[in-house]
Amino acid sequence: MTIKKYIIYKFFRSFLISSMFSFSIFYIFSLLANLNESYSFSSILYLTLLNTLQIFIYVPSYMMILTLAIFIIFLRTNNEFIILKEYLKISSFLILITPIILFFSIIEMNKNMILNKVKNLQSELIDSEDLENLDIFIDKGENRKTYTILKKLDKKSNEIFEYFRIEIFSNSIVSGEYSESATIRENDVSLNNLIIFDNENFIQNNLKTKVLKSLSSFSNKLGSDNNQNDTKISYEKINKFIFYILFYYIISLTFFSKKLIMRNINRLSLLLFILCLFFYCILIPTISLSFFNSYFHIIATIIFLVTFIKIVKYE
Repeated sequence: MTIKKYIIYKFFRSFLISSMFSFSIFYIFSLLANLNESYSFSSILYLTLLNTLQIFIYVPSYMMILTLAIFIIFLRTNNEFIILKEYLKISSFLILITPIILFFSIIEMNKNMILNKVKNLQSELIDSEDLENLDIFIDKGENRKTYTILKKLDKKSNEIFEYFRIEIFSNSIVSGEYSESATIRENDVSLNNLIIFDNENFIQNNLKTKVLKSLSSFSNKLGSDNNQNDTKISYEKINKFIFYILFYYIISLTFFSKKLIMRNINRLSLLLFILCLFFYCILIPTISLSFFNSYFHIIATIIFLVTFIKIVKYE
């Protein structure tokens, strides 16, 4: 078996172990939290599976770090790490891990879309139990958005616990409606004791008011916001993709560093460095500044680039 094939074998073995260990822990705790739900046991098991998948997708870098840690432990146990560092060039190692890094980077870039699909599966599961805790209908127009929110939609009793409707124009709320008493008849939603906000005034309407016709026609819009601009490739997305690629390269090189050969290595400082990288990768993409936001994220990527070059030169 060649060195490259041996590394791939060890890495995927480490990935399998870390995945099974993490899945077991997350699944058990999620199952304990869901046992109080009033669903069938099979639905609880499926819901727990979706919750566990959400955790994996939300922080994919956790899996990469844990896999690399187990991978290095395996190599150091049999003193294989020293041999690999002796015969495997750093350039060969970078080429070898590139497909893995691209895989994790693509997940990072698309994790919001994947999480939304998982949430839709969760909603479908809850719908199958004839109970929806929160339905959000979004209607978009030019400089205008209308949010209709139905809280705790109970199809068995044809009742809605709360109804909200907010209309936003140019980032300002221009009107709104609220009711704690709503009923469904023939798939239409009618309200009692409606409170209306209009022209900066609140109006009490005690008459029965029909607000949604053909409720089912809104179901396909659940939580949707069809903004086609999001699909366009932008400089921000390219920069973000490079940011994640550099992060995974730096993490991989840190675990594969020749410093780990030394017996007197300060493991605490290494652990702190990895934790700083981990939180840096999580926090930076979530920060959005009112001014110079693009420059801020470009600088964050440059910091990773400088760190990557420094590590490669050292190795």
